[in-house]
Amino acid sequence: MRRLFAHWPALWVWCLLSLPAHSFTTPLQDPAPTLEEGLRLLGEDRPEAALRQFAAFKTAHPGDARSYYYSAVALLRLGQQREAAAELQAALRLDPGSARAALLYAEVLSGLGHEGAARDALVLFEEPTVRQELEPPRLWQLSDLYYRLDRLDEALAVLDELAGSQAGGPGVEQRRAEILLALSRFEEASEAFGRVLASDENSAPAHYGLGLAEWRLGKLDEALGHLERAVQLAPESTPSIYQLGLLLADLGRFEEALARLSSIAPRGAEMPEIYGALSRVHRRLGNREDARAFLEQFEAAQQKRQEERDRNRQVERLLAQASGALREGRISEARGLLLEAVAADARNGTAQAYLAKIYLSSRRWADAERHLVALESIRGDDFEVHFLWAQFHRSKDRPQEALRRAEAALRLRPADGELHNLLGNLYLDLGRERDALVAYRTAVSLSPDRKDFRLNLEVLERRLQPR
Repeated sequence: MRRLFAHWPALWVWCLLSLPAHSFTTPLQDPAPTLEEGLRLLGEDRPEAALRQFAAFKTAHPGDARSYYYSAVALLRLGQQREAAAELQAALRLDPGSARAALLYAEVLSGLGHEGAARDALVLFEEPTVRQELEPPRLWQLSDLYYRLDRLDEALAVLDELAGSQAGGPGVEQRRAEILLALSRFEEASEAFGRVLASDENSAPAHYGLGLAEWRLGKLDEALGHLERAVQLAPESTPSIYQLGLLLADLGRFEEALARLSSIAPRGAEMPEIYGALSRVHRRLGNREDARAFLEQFEAAQQKRQEERDRNRQVERLLAQASGALREGRISEARGLLLEAVAADARNGTAQAYLAKIYLSSRRWADAERHLVALESIRGDDFEVHFLWAQFHRSKDRPQEALRRAEAALRLRPADGELHNLLGNLYLDLGRERDALVAYRTAVSLSPDRKDFRLNLEVLERRLQPR
C-alpha cells in the first residue's frame, strides 16, 4: 500500500548547501581559502567551478574529509551519482563517524539502486546519539530514506524525534500518516491525515490517504468522498484513480468502476494490478471475453515483473560473491560469476566494469574491449568508463587516445590519485616530463599511502636532477 503514494520531493540537496565548513571532525591546521571559495561557488550554483576549488584543497590537505564531502555535493548537482559515491567513500574513510557523509552516502546508494548497501550505510544511525548530531532537515531526510527502504518503524521513530519541528512543513505529518497507514494503524492514520487536511484542505495526498484509512475502517461513504476529492485535485494520479475504481467495485457500482479503471488501462504495463482489476470488473458485468483478455495481460505483466525481480536478485547475489572472490584473489572464480551476471543482465554496469578490469589485468585485449564497449553504452560519459579506456589505449600503445580519455576522466573527477598517476605515465610516454612530474606529485599528495605512486615520482625526480 505504501508504494502507491507518490514520493514527496527529497530535501537533502538544498539542505546540504547550508553546512558550515567545520561540520566534519577532521582537524584542519591551515584553513585555506579554497574550501570557503568552493562553498561560495556552490551557493552560486556553479558546481564545476566549485569542484576545481575542492580539488585544489585536496591537493594541499589530502587528509581532510570535508573537501571530499563537498565534492560529492557538487557532483550530485551535476547528476554524477557514481562519482559522488566515490567521493563519499573517501570522506568516510577519513572520518568514519561523520553522520552527514553517511546519510548522503546512503541516499546516493539508494538512488543508484543499491538498496542493500544503502541499508548497511545507515548502521551508524542505530545509535541515538548519532542522530542527535543531525539538524531537523536532515532528520527528515533520514526518516524519508528509512521510509523508501521499507524500514517503517525506524522512519516513524525518527519522525517522533522531529515532533514540534517545522523542518519538513506539512510533509512531516503527511509522512507520519502514510507510515501509520502502511503499519495498519488505521485509526491513528485517519487522525493524522485529518490534521494535514485541517491545515490544507486541498491536499490531494491527504485526501487519498484518508480515503484508504477510512475504507479499511469500514467507513465506505467517507472513503468514497475523499478518494473522489483526491482525483479531482490530481486528475492524472494513477494510484488515486485505481483505488477509486476498486472502491466503486466494492460498492457494487461496476459501470462507474469500469469507467475509472478503463481511463488508466494504458498504464497497466507499469502497474499490472490495473489489468487484474479490469478483469474482475468485466467478469462481474458478464463481459467474459474482456475479462479473459485482461486476465491474460495481468498474468503476463506479473510474470514479467517477477522475472525482473528474480533476475535482479540473482545478479545482486552473483556480484556479492564475485566481489568476495576478488578480495581473496580468486580471479578465475570471480570472472565466472561475473560472466553469469552479464548473461542474466547484459545492462549491469557493475559487472561489465569488473570484467573489463579483469581482462585488462590479464592482457586479454579483445575481451576487455568488448566489455568496455558494453560499459560505455550503459553509462555514457562516466569517470570509470574514460579511466578504463585510457588504460586500454595505453596498453595498446595509443598514447594520444589514452590521454584524451584520461583528460575526460579528469573533468569528471579532478582529485583522483590513481588518475593523476596514469596521467603521469601518459605524459612520460609522450615525452612531456615536466607535465609528468606535476601529475606524479599530485598523485602522491592525493594518495600518500601509495608506494608505487611515490616510486614513480622519485624515479622521475632523479632523472630530472642536473648532472
